[in-house]
Amino acid sequence: MTRDHQTLVATMIGRFGRERWNEHVKLAATTVNSIGIACLIGAVVAPFVNPVPPGPAAVVVLLGAGVAIHVAAQQIMRYFRGKE
Repeated sequence: MTRDHQTLVATMIGRFGRERWNEHVKLAATTVNSIGIACLIGAVVAPFVNPVPPGPAAVVVLLGAGVAIHVAAQQIMRYFRGKE
């Protein structure tokens, strides 16, 4: 994290309290991860249930987006603060 991010996180933790901050971080990460999982499931299931299956490029784009969004959710969890 850059110095600006550290300052922002410290300010927000001071304002919200550690437990409340961690709940917000977990909710944000869960939301983003759910979107990533939906993309991955869509890429796997769509070719079987659509009357006109998507092309291979669409499947690859959905898979890539799902993986990228999942990684973004993991990066959000970096803002989780344990007990000190």
